Amino acid sequence: MGENKYRIYQSEQNIKDELIKWLEISESSVGNTITSSNILVNTSIFHEKEFEIRKCCNPSIKTSKLVKIYQHNIQNVRLIWEFYTDGSFKTIDDHKKMAVGWILVNTNETNTIEVEFSAANFGWPSSTKTELLAILSTILVVPPHSSMKIYTDSKNAISQFEYYKKELSIRRQLKVNNQISWDTITYLLKKYNINLELIKVKAHSDNWGNNEADKMANKGLYEDYWTVNDHLITSKYNIS
Repeated sequence: MGENKYRIYQSEQNIKDELIKWLEISESSVGNTITSSNILVNTSIFHEKEFEIRKCCNPSIKTSKLVKIYQHNIQNVRLIWEFYTDGSFKTIDDHKKMAVGWILVNTNETNTIEVEFSAANFGWPSSTKTELLAILSTILVVPPHSSMKIYTDSKNAISQFEYYKKELSIRRQLKVNNQISWDTITYLLKKYNINLELIKVKAHSDNWGNNEADKMANKGLYEDYWTVNDHLITSKYNIS
């Protein structure tokens, strides 16, 4: 900017938190204060999405890695982001374990991995749940206004996505399996103008990308946990 002028990017939530402390007002009235006063607030949607990652995910080594991947990705402009995702749900030493894994591929070079991610997960055991969480984690790391292609061997994930995005009533949405995960995914897609296409890959077909994603998911079974904060991610109830 001009001489002695600086531009500082902050997330909208950070600004609201500071206004609450500075003006000694309640959280419920901060929005009206911004719109009705001489306070001018400019926020960056790119930094807002970084805050969303920290808001959606419980603090962990794996959450920090997702943030770093996102920070790297917003510096790179591309027409489309292509991922192969997979989930793993196995019984190990009489314990049911779940994990997610994915790779981000270079669209200009065949069979080239740019970024990979894997992590363990816990909670209600479900193979489809692991597939959805893998998809969710990729959405978290792409910049706003992006187009994505995700290759998955989960027919259930694709069919649920097609059904859920039909603007169902809240009552009908609540009947969909893994409703909270789907609500989070559709919230992020709409808020950050992300176009997502899920593409079916035949399982056990010796597809290179799918094999690599499967390796990452199995690797994640023995790694640190990455979990989602269900109390903060649902747009209809808690995200503003």
